[in-house]
Amino acid sequence: MRFCRKNKRQLYYANFVESQPIYELDENGNKIVVDTIDGVDYYQEIGQSEPTYGAIVPFMATIREGGTSKATEIGLDMGLYDAEMVLPTDCSDIDEKTLIWAYTKPQTADPSTADYYVEKKLVAINCTKFGLTRVVK
Repeated sequence: MRFCRKNKRQLYYANFVESQPIYELDENGNKIVVDTIDGVDYYQEIGQSEPTYGAIVPFMATIREGGTSKATEIGLDMGLYDAEMVLPTDCSDIDEKTLIWAYTKPQTADPSTADYYVEKKLVAINCTKFGLTRVVK
């Protein structure tokens, strides 16, 4: 029953690609050059990174608000997460750290506009379950 079309709704996702370092800027907004070797500039990093995400992809899935501690049949304690999402095993390109938009149509893959991010992915025989954590806005 969890894969019935009437139980699914339109959602959007953007997969995590990589973390980009954040560079220190001078008073003009330019990156501070630390060293130049063979014509390649190396910039001063501030020790933090910013995640980058891929293209936004629409998909249909079943999502249930509020985890319940009873849903541990495939080893995922849903009481630890804000929502649960279920997809068939064969159509799951979504990984951990993926952003999910459940209530709005996103314009850009900005983490602050997402509704959830995937905290845990668990693949079973006939479905893939995701533990989702709400993004604090």
